[in-house]
Amino acid sequence: AGFPNERTVVANLFKPFVNHFEIFCFVIHCLTTVILVWGMEVLARRFVSNKYKAWLAVLFTLIPFYNLSLGMVDTYSTGVQASSISTCVVIWGINFFLDRKYIATAIIISVATIIHVLEGLDVMMVLSAVLLWEVVNKRASTRTLVSYVAIFSLTAGIYLVLILKAKSVAGNQG
Repeated sequence: AGFPNERTVVANLFKPFVNHFEIFCFVIHCLTTVILVWGMEVLARRFVSNKYKAWLAVLFTLIPFYNLSLGMVDTYSTGVQASSISTCVVIWGINFFLDRKYIATAIIISVATIIHVLEGLDVMMVLSAVLLWEVVNKRASTRTLVSYVAIFSLTAGIYLVLILKAKSVAGNQG
């Protein structure tokens, strides 16, 4: 396959730890779980003022939807995979988006897209549509939307173009 492909980033991040892969996976799993659950708790606290009810909301999201997904991307899984890492990044992107920190959101979602193309791109499209809605209803400026999309396009967008180019070259050779 041409360089890069959708697994290049995670494979290269994992490569230095191949001699201690079990320990590495354990540490990564613990870190991504903590970051994801913390981000979900921050998100839940936006809608539920009682911290115990917010934690219940997080647990009721994770437990019944364990290994259940939309678009084949799990919210939470015991396996260490690109989507696990990307999910814990995406949740913070959503939190920043709700804080109206659109530039930070674009950067965070770009990182998530580079880690897991489908998950990051899906979230970017949804958040872009929400931001467009905000522009139409005059709660955000057109400049904000253009900046948001431009940052994503100049970071993860370039990565996506390289992946598509590599796939088309590989497809023409096969």
